[in-house]
Amino acid sequence: MKKWIFIVFCFILGFIIHIFYIGYTNELLFNKFIKNSNPDYTITDIYFKKGFLTSKGSFTLNHSHTQLSTKINLKFNNYFFLNKIIKGNFTNPFDFLDEVLKNNKLGTFTLKLHDNNSKIFLNIKD
Repeated sequence: MKKWIFIVFCFILGFIIHIFYIGYTNELLFNKFIKNSNPDYTITDIYFKKGFLTSKGSFTLNHSHTQLSTKINLKFNNYFFLNKIIKGNFTNPFDFLDEVLKNNKLGTFTLKLHDNNSKIFLNIKD
């Protein structure tokens, strides 16, 4: 009986440790996202909150020449089977679309990372 309790305890402890580790790697990935080397764009309003099963991050991307800016919201999964899937949305940078778009969201995207490859699924509101 004690062996089974110990096995269950180790399994639960391992699950909790791996969630915190994936959350840490997601924070490192977010920091890579906001690292900017392009002089035409600036990133402001950086926010990241590490949660237990999900982490959330957001930032505002500003174009210096056209004065356009869009807010990008990201949701990271902190568990192993979905840890390489990032979902997000981005706001409308154009004033003339404010009447048409609901909640000022221009589109959503899903980013799937696998080894050194990445796939982006983009959905633009129409």
